[in-house]
Amino acid sequence: MTTFEEMEAAWKAQSAKLDQVNLLLVDQLRGKSVSRVKAPLRSLIVSLWLEIALSATGMLLMGSFLAEHVTQARFVWPAALMDVWFGATLIAAIRQLLTATKINYDEPIASVQQQLGRLRILRLKTFRWLFLTGQIVWWMPFLITSLKMVFGVDAYRYLTPGFIMANMLAGLALIPLVLQVLKTFRFAANASWYERLADIIAGRSLAEAQRQAQIVADFIR
Repeated sequence: MTTFEEMEAAWKAQSAKLDQVNLLLVDQLRGKSVSRVKAPLRSLIVSLWLEIALSATGMLLMGSFLAEHVTQARFVWPAALMDVWFGATLIAAIRQLLTATKINYDEPIASVQQQLGRLRILRLKTFRWLFLTGQIVWWMPFLITSLKMVFGVDAYRYLTPGFIMANMLAGLALIPLVLQVLKTFRFAANASWYERLADIIAGRSLAEAQRQAQIVADFIR
């Protein structure tokens, strides 16, 4: 006849085996989850290095242009704006790269999700900011500096100061207008790339990312 002690020992042995199976399943799930994340993250890191290189190149070019035309105010202000924008882009790319490379896959899955959530929020904020400020920088400043730098053409020979100022103001006015228009539209989950872009610019993607990050943070607590 089986005694109570024998039943208890058998139960403990079975529990130990179940614990081992659970650990194996967790390891398998972690391995699958990490493998799904690592590939796109590696691509992101490569693209961030490319952004850093391009931004640094842009800063160097604008800095050289500024030094060459430092006594000509009509070229200084657009080049300075471009240089500041490239500098901000460089800093933003470095911040994202540091965040991406610090992700620790050995931590619990929820913690890895939290780190990825922070990276996603940072990228969405950065892209939105760069796109909106680009409405100012990539109109007249880019035209004036690129014409002079690449073709040696003085844009002021063909554009009046009033026209340039009107275009700069139009770029400023376009920011709240774009935001307001895009906020009136909502797209389905299987939206096209330009509809997803609209969601990012309007801030809906950022709000959703912050909501998901809060859910993960509440779960960890």
